[in-house]
Amino acid sequence: MQWLIDLFMESGVPEEWAPALVKWVATLGVICISVFVNYLAKNLIVRVLHLFIRKSKIKWDDKLAQRKVFHKLSHLAPIIVLSRFLPVIWGAQSDGGKIIESGIKIYIAVIILMVVDSLLGALQDIYRGFKWSKQVPIKSFLQVFKLIVFFIGGLYIVATIMDKNPAVLFGSLGALTAVLMLVFKDAILGLTAGIQLTTNRMLAIGDWLEMPKYGADGDVLEITLTTVKVQNWDKT
Repeated sequence: MQWLIDLFMESGVPEEWAPALVKWVATLGVICISVFVNYLAKNLIVRVLHLFIRKSKIKWDDKLAQRKVFHKLSHLAPIIVLSRFLPVIWGAQSDGGKIIESGIKIYIAVIILMVVDSLLGALQDIYRGFKWSKQVPIKSFLQVFKLIVFFIGGLYIVATIMDKNPAVLFGSLGALTAVLMLVFKDAILGLTAGIQLTTNRMLAIGDWLEMPKYGADGDVLEITLTTVKVQNWDKT
């Protein structure tokens, strides 16, 4: 970028200001390019992809489109541009470069979590199309998997913010296990009960459930990680 610095200096910019000004101008240019790439990804590539999906005879890809999997994946397009050029502009080892790198890592982690969430939702929708889905619901298992993924993703983001190795942060959780189990005792018990209900097929969607203590008397609509949704005979 020396030629750009020289150009600014020839234009009357003081020598001590020129390098910083060039960095900010170049950064602004890269941001503009990333915005344009983001626009193309969402309004051209994703729309064309959705057009092909609507015309295809395959059904599962419709679920992916409805859950906006491709739309969320398109958020990665601008970050590719930013991650390619910003570290070069600011220097990978500089303070600014390290902050940018951390921000990019956090952004990518958030997008991945969003995509995983949509993918699991689409998988649940696809599974509902099978006859045996009422007898063997998988929503509880998907929720467990989502919980694990989001927990790992959250730890990774915290480790990135703290500029620590994620493995070290994972290792330090061992000492907090007892405290976490005590705090989340009810949630863990509910999780265990939900998994047992699903794996042992003790309850299925469409079964009639009566629990006067909780005012439940009707058809089972949904079995989740910690709850069972029941529609009473009077549609309440």
